[in-house]
This record gives sequence, C-alpha cells and structure tokens, in this order.
Amino acid sequence: MDNDFALALHICLSGSAILQGRSAAAAAFSPNSTTLRYINEMTFERRLKSRWETIAQDIHEWLTLLKNEGCRQLVLRQRETVGDLPKQAEAVFPDSSPWELIGAVKKKETEWWQSDWQAFRTREHRNWQVAWRSAGTSATPGQMGISISLARSNLKNSLQQATAFAKKNRLELWCEWFADAIEQLSSRTPSFKFFSDLQSRELLDLEEMQLLATATHSWVFGGMGSWNDHWFEDAKVQKQYEAVSRDLYGAMMLAFMSALDQATRVRKSGA
Repeated sequence: MDNDFALALHICLSGSAILQGRSAAAAAFSPNSTTLRYINEMTFERRLKSRWETIAQDIHEWLTLLKNEGCRQLVLRQRETVGDLPKQAEAVFPDSSPWELIGAVKKKETEWWQSDWQAFRTREHRNWQVAWRSAGTSATPGQMGISISLARSNLKNSLQQATAFAKKNRLELWCEWFADAIEQLSSRTPSFKFFSDLQSRELLDLEEMQLLATATHSWVFGGMGSWNDHWFEDAKVQKQYEAVSRDLYGAMMLAFMSALDQATRVRKSGA
C-alpha cells in the first residue's frame, strides 16, 4: 500500500470528522503519524487569475478554510485505467495510486484536489514536498451507498479464493498472509498493516474498522517480492492466477471505498 493512497484515506477519514465537528479528530495529523512522517512540507493551492496561489500551509488550515466554505465531507475518486494493463498490475509502477482526486463536498458542488509529490534530498527522513492543487469543481455526487455487508462478503470470498490458489500452488507465505487478512474481519481489535493512523475507534465503528483493516492486509500488489511477482509456466495456472488477482484487487478497492463512504458521511443530529 503506497503512502500516496494511505495519506488520501487518512485525510478523508480524519478530515471529514474535523469538518463535522467530531472533536476526537482534532489532533489527527501529527507530523509523526505513519502517513506524514516522510513529508517535510504540505501546501494547498488554487489558481487565481494566471498563477497558483498558496491558500493553506498545512492540513488544519486547509480544513478550516473548507469548513468556512460549507464543506462537511471529503471523498475519493478512483482513477480510471489507461491502456490494457490490469489495475492490480499497475501497482508495480511509481505514481500508480488507485485514487485520482480528493473531493471537498459542499452543498451545491464538489471541489476536486490533486496531489503533486516532489522528492528532495535531506539529512532527515522527511524528504517529500506535497502540493495539493484545486482541479476544478463538479456537481456534488450522491452518496455511493456501498453496502458494508456486501463489501465484507466479497472481500472474504476473494481472500478465500486467493488462499486456495496459494495453497494449491505451494505459496505458503501467502496462505499465512491471506489468513491474517481474513482474521481481521471478525477481530474485536483489528490491526492495520503499515499505516496505523487509519485505525481509530473515534472515527470508525467496529464493522468499518474491521473492513478497512482487512483491506489494508489485502494490499499485496506491488513490485519485487509482492503477490504481483509471480509467473507460472502452465498457461492454465497463469490464467487462474490473473483471475484471482483481478478479483482480489476489485474486492479490496470496493472494501476501501465502502468503509470510507460509511465513515465520512455527515452524521445526522443525534446519530
């Protein structure tokens, strides 16, 4: 799971809570958080007249501005696949995050924001500068309404199919990995791989947290040493592997979007 996607999820989850006045999220964006620890500087820009102007120097300043403009929810828009390469295979390459834009949802329109990551050399570990730029507006979309129960069922089935394939083809490491992922769906204390800041009892109910944790454990797509780093001489087995990988990636992304959709919705008074 890349830092780009993890940060986008973190901003949408904690940012929506701040916009909705859930005070438990007030200190969500610590510089030492798992999604921000490698970022030296973050700015937010809008194009004013003929040039980009910085309107906020950090996430909290940006959220305050959005709240004053009537925004109460942040959402993600998935990136469309370009070319014939399957989405799960694209994860091998840099700048291949499965999301495209963060949407700041307002009453009549949604303003979309796109990130630009620039690396620079430093003696410290914070070696990224991230500029978020407004990419225009569109009509505010309706709620996605992705069923948590459907997303859970799809992801569990896909993980079980991946486990069966791994067992049949003697990929013992992946059998253990997928079993660990499935375990999160029923855990009272689900754990998050790599990005623990996505784990918050203040922002997520147990079902949402279980689903999000399972999705992070299901992220096995990348370069060397990942689930993508397999190839089978038997054409039939290779075809099965590609189908299992495609289904797992799709179920994983549905789980991410379902948990995010439910967790960031504006709470009704008294809810």
